[in-house]
Amino acid sequence: MEKKTKAEDRGMIFTVDMVTALFFFLVIILSMLWVWAEAYRHMVDYRDVQSRQERLATVSSMLVKTPGSPPNWESSGGVTLSGVDAIGLAREPNVLDEGKMMAFMSADGENLRERMGLGSENFSLTVTEDWAGTPRIIYYMGDSTAGKERMIARRYALFNGSRVELKLEAYYNKK
Repeated sequence: MEKKTKAEDRGMIFTVDMVTALFFFLVIILSMLWVWAEAYRHMVDYRDVQSRQERLATVSSMLVKTPGSPPNWESSGGVTLSGVDAIGLAREPNVLDEGKMMAFMSADGENLRERMGLGSENFSLTVTEDWAGTPRIIYYMGDSTAGKERMIARRYALFNGSRVELKLEAYYNKK
């Protein structure tokens, strides 16, 4: 005797099997989406940090190696947005000029930040002599408490016949 099956009984899947398979499928998909989002966030953060480091290195090199644009910006009454295209502290590459240093230190930090291309980041600039032994600070400008993260670029030059270290620090508030 042959067993007859009803039409609605053929090809049916058990409900618990379906729910279990769907659960595992969703867990795997959601896990992959989370990992993808985290990897993307890390990649964006890395690009942001890399961009900031490159900008800080460029600005510090420009300060030490160029006289700025125009080359006599310090004699035109200080740093103004309309009068200066780029700031440089050197009279020749890696030789700092005292007049430019004095004009830089007396200028408005807001104008300096914009002219150096640092955007909204706060900065400080320290010029020290004998940095390997007991450092003697020759010039200091800025606010070293203005940010949670900081990046440092160091350059070495001559100033009044002695070797000095120019340390440019940028401070960031992470979003």
